Amino acid sequence: MRAQTGRGARLIPAVALAIAVATLGGCGGGHRGPVTDGPLSTGNGIHDSGSRITICAPGGRSYAFGLDSFTNYGHATVILDRLVLIHPRNQHLIAAYVIPGNGIVGDVYWPPDSPRWKNRRPVPGFRLAPGKSFNVVLGLAAKIAGHQASSMGELIYYHDSSGSYVANSNSENVIAAGPRTTNC
Repeated sequence: MRAQTGRGARLIPAVALAIAVATLGGCGGGHRGPVTDGPLSTGNGIHDSGSRITICAPGGRSYAFGLDSFTNYGHATVILDRLVLIHPRNQHLIAAYVIPGNGIVGDVYWPPDSPRWKNRRPVPGFRLAPGKSFNVVLGLAAKIAGHQASSMGELIYYHDSSGSYVANSNSENVIAAGPRTTNC
């Protein structure tokens, strides 16, 4: 069999690619990603996003950022799937935990020395009943010591019986370049 050349040779791979994309749900298959208007919120209500803040920690050590709290304003239990940093720059996520309840751990050196720390749970698989809250505690470090590290907060991917969602935090997390400065 002789190899095809010219216009027909380019058309066959393009058609095969289009069929593969449609079959995998990338085109017209009704597939959509998680939505942001789910039942989990950092504010005082389901659609209240709260105030945006910047938290600046001194450099030189790993730091725990634990000021973000989320509440389930829905009618079903939500299950957390994963957490990712938003636009991290020179920042490494050591670990992400949730602590059930309304209190916060705050922002301290990693790992936190807090009585609440013993109640921590890993993010994936954590279940939160309607009306309940949790505090997110991130362990963060600079990838390159002596350089500022930052992220624009975190996204929490989760689901309940009616769909998949993503919730956004309200805290920008910054680790200063040096241990004696908090100029962020």
